Amino acid sequence: MVVVDPINSQAATWLKDNLSTITNKPITHLIYSHSHLDHASGGQIYVDAGAQVIAHSNAPAAIDGVTPNERFEDTKSYEIGGKTFELTWLGEGHGRDLITVVVRPENVAFITDAASPKRLPYRDMGRSNVDGWIGQIKKIESLDFDIFAPAHGKIGTKADATD
Repeated sequence: MVVVDPINSQAATWLKDNLSTITNKPITHLIYSHSHLDHASGGQIYVDAGAQVIAHSNAPAAIDGVTPNERFEDTKSYEIGGKTFELTWLGEGHGRDLITVVVRPENVAFITDAASPKRLPYRDMGRSNVDGWIGQIKKIESLDFDIFAPAHGKIGTKADATD
């Protein structure tokens, strides 16, 4: 089983403790969408349970104390548990290490923070590069997916990324 972003220690603990109600498969991989702590804290809980950690090469050496086992540059594809996970670096914009994860055959894209269906970006863009952020959205538009699963907001479709 693959988890994208632990969110925080409380959420990671809850998922680890309750996952057995829907599956007997262990969490084998943790993919960090990026290193911002509102998505990336609590990963040690999955590492302690045996998960391998994947992050972009621009991510810090350790993310909330977790050192990724594997890093990639632009794109990487993994076959895990009968699914294909396509990881794509979105470029610099909302951070330097933001990736998206498309799961096949479902064609679901996990898109964190670069866009959200029917929502504007968070008002405080901090150290974000707005021109780069626009480039991230264009990269998302170039991906092949049907369902848009955001980190914030409601599930949408690929058209929502453009909107």
